Amino acid sequence: MTRAARWLLSIGLVIFIAVLASQGLSTVLSTLALAGWGLVLVALFHLVPLVLDAAAIRVLFVTDTAAPMREAILARWVGESANSLMPAGQIGGPVLMARHL
Repeated sequence: MTRAARWLLSIGLVIFIAVLASQGLSTVLSTLALAGWGLVLVALFHLVPLVLDAAAIRVLFVTDTAAPMREAILARWVGESANSLMPAGQIGGPVLMARHL
């Protein structure tokens, strides 16, 4: 991990903690408790298409040094995150996936 990535990760973690503190930790935890195990099931169910898409991405890059599955999953996750965050739509995710791989 580069120094810039560590700084950005640290800044993101501080912002996350600040948002939790501003909303009230007990309020956030009670809302998560209300969702219960259903929240975990939804997250686990989301892993199925994520892993299948990563396997498809890995097949597309057939070379002598094919990217390991871990890298393909990470690329897919980064691309999906960029698509969710960027207001421009579904443009930045594939670019980030290609750059990562």
